[in-house]
Amino acid sequence: MFKNIFISSALLICISIISCTPKLTQEVARTGIFKIYCDPGSGIAPKVEKILDPVNKLTAVLVSPPYREFPNIILFQYSDKLKKWQIIYECLSAGITPETSEVLDLHTLKKSKYQSIDFQVRDWKINSFNDKTKKLISLFNKNVKQPSILIPYTFFYHMHKAGAIPYVIDKTGYYDIAIQSMEKQYQSYPKNSCMMYDLPKILDLKLEFKKDKYIITALTMNWQKWIFSFTGIDDQGYLIDKKISVTAYK
Repeated sequence: MFKNIFISSALLICISIISCTPKLTQEVARTGIFKIYCDPGSGIAPKVEKILDPVNKLTAVLVSPPYREFPNIILFQYSDKLKKWQIIYECLSAGITPETSEVLDLHTLKKSKYQSIDFQVRDWKINSFNDKTKKLISLFNKNVKQPSILIPYTFFYHMHKAGAIPYVIDKTGYYDIAIQSMEKQYQSYPKNSCMMYDLPKILDLKLEFKKDKYIITALTMNWQKWIFSFTGIDDQGYLIDKKISVTAYK
């Protein structure tokens, strides 16, 4: 009896080891992140601050962004078929502050090929990161001569030059988050520019899988608690059933 238990336990350990997802290494993370980075000539590159342990073949990387519209949370998914980690198209950006940080604002690069622009489409509000918004981004990327990053905000799109591969960040709810968190500062700011959305530093990052959902929690240095939840990743690299909530913490 004890012999059978020992053999069963050993078999379970063996199966666990074989099916275990390998950790994302610094080298692989850095290589993937630099593929979405476009050097604006500032001399500042993205820096990997922390790589979380994998959960259900997914991991999150905390990044010091080289400029504002670069994600500070980047997701990687492990492919059993390819036996490697792959960067996810949709990235995350946690934190909003009206205070000026040291993170580069691409709008300040005047007369440069890396200069970014903000523009509106028919003066309409981008209510959500829905199929219509995703289709517009796809059509845009197919028809522009210069590969570009297009990031939707509530009232406008931000655009800048892309790196080797594109990425997207859903910021369609950031105006409401800013008003909710810092009403007095943001009510007087223009709605059609991303210059009001600076990035505070992330102090802590956590990845969990609960009740069939991935949950990413980020705590910022200006006392914001950002929670991103989603059920999976679709074939295009978008997060499925994504929700974003922001509260204050002490």
